[in-house]
Amino acid sequence: MTPLFRPLLRLGVILVLAATLSGCASSLFAPVSCAPVTLVNGQQLALSRADYISVEPKLAAYLAERRLVLVSDITKAEMLVTIDYERDPVDPSRTNVVVMQIEENHFNPVARGRNRDSLHNVSPPPRLADGRN
Repeated sequence: MTPLFRPLLRLGVILVLAATLSGCASSLFAPVSCAPVTLVNGQQLALSRADYISVEPKLAAYLAERRLVLVSDITKAEMLVTIDYERDPVDPSRTNVVVMQIEENHFNPVARGRNRDSLHNVSPPPRLADGRN
């Protein structure tokens, strides 16, 4: 072995290890998509476009704190957030939103079987902050 071989081998191993670990770490902290649903007669239903627009600002901020990205299409989301809301007909920005639960999306076959529980064991507050609980 040449005197230069060992340091180059060490450097190569370190670079391969760093590349492998950085790929794993980025997937652990990548945002997860989440779509809102509401309960109607015990059934989870997607929100109408108007309802989605009225809850989006508050819900997006709430979910961002939990490394979740709000999306409107429940078939493409990895997680579902079940909400209850009262839409203000005059001023949609005053819509009250209550987060009931965040769970794996059973409508999305790609999301099934993934264990994301460690990211979402945070109990939601009773209402999203809008100054009026």
